[in-house]
Amino acid sequence: MKQEKNNQNKKNKFSDILSELRENNRELTYKEIQSFSDLSEENLAQFRQTWNLLSNKRKEMFFELLLVEFMSNTLMDFSEIALIGLNDEDPIIRRGSLKLLMDNRKSYFLDRLISISKQDPDTEVRLDAISTLGYFLMDTDMAERGKNKAEKVLKTLESLMESPDKMTRLRVMEALAYVDHPSIIPLVYASLTSDIDTEIASGLRAVQNSLNRRWAANVIENLDHPNPDVQYEAIKAVGELQLKRARNRILSLLARFDQLDDDILDATILTASQLGGNQVKEMIEMIEEIFEDEEDMAELFEEAKSNLELVDFQKQMAGNPDLKDLFTEESDEESENVEEDYIQILRERIENLPECEESEDKFEEIEEENEEEEDEDESDYPNRHSHRHSSFSDIDWSHFRIIEDLRKESEDLEDEDFSDLDEFEEDED
Repeated sequence: MKQEKNNQNKKNKFSDILSELRENNRELTYKEIQSFSDLSEENLAQFRQTWNLLSNKRKEMFFELLLVEFMSNTLMDFSEIALIGLNDEDPIIRRGSLKLLMDNRKSYFLDRLISISKQDPDTEVRLDAISTLGYFLMDTDMAERGKNKAEKVLKTLESLMESPDKMTRLRVMEALAYVDHPSIIPLVYASLTSDIDTEIASGLRAVQNSLNRRWAANVIENLDHPNPDVQYEAIKAVGELQLKRARNRILSLLARFDQLDDDILDATILTASQLGGNQVKEMIEMIEEIFEDEEDMAELFEEAKSNLELVDFQKQMAGNPDLKDLFTEESDEESENVEEDYIQILRERIENLPECEESEDKFEEIEEENEEEEDEDESDYPNRHSHRHSSFSDIDWSHFRIIEDLRKESEDLEDEDFSDLDEFEEDED
């Protein structure tokens, strides 16, 4: 009897939340958003009816809240809602749905994903679908049970490589990089040596996905690129490849942290933590103290500390003769062994921060006034993080959530072997 009453209360509460979603403009609380996870068939049917009555703006607001909760809480499963969103006429909702399904490794979703990557009328949706195929490839390549899925994904991506659209080919290159597919080698080289910033950035993302150090020189030469998008990807690539020869360059950036924009700063902190070294830990701790009141950065610093612990562990294991071969590091000849006293440089900058902050505060006041005038109608959107993007659909959500769920679908197929293919020779002409 008590159980029946609890179920009825839950049912009524969910109906009330749907009413709020349908009839009011206020943003739902995160507790209310959590109620949309793992919906029962009855609640899902209610949601379908409500969904068709919502405006596009209300739908977008709702999906933004779902995505924020999904990225911060690994227990949330909004896949049923996402499957509904895949059929929505709004491409922003379809893109959001793909991100909510990024952990899904079911065959039915793979088939749907392949169809979207080829047929969706919106270019950005197709590109997002291709990226998600890359996540499939990244996971299935490492698991026996995923071999047949890997084969299906490879076949799809190889066919899309013939697309006349350059952005499609670049996105396919990034996806195939997860298995360091030999066909992408000339494409990565062409991208990294291009005069077009978007192509360079794409090439750097492919390098990150492949973890191949053959591109180390190309990565390092872009650390000071004037385009912040390119610089951001280059910094991240240094960390992913653990290019210790670039440590001084990264520490130099870290020492002038107050001059970096949010994304560059975040990437620099994480990359420094992936490289490790005598000065990194202390510098990160000093910067963390500066941002101790910034709640949105707490997770960033926790990740940095975890990276530092991992680097220390790798060093210990590399010193063990029996385990040395399991840990690949750059040789001493390639590494930068001489370091300036970046701690002192950082300390001096921190001492001068009050003057910088005063001038920056004035600038921020002017900026906030302009934003208030332009974005008065966007007050419904959440602001859990201070690092803002122009739209939730512009965020590369793959960097916020570790993908490791293979959903236990066991299918057998022989591995693809690319080891015998000839390596690409750089054309110096």
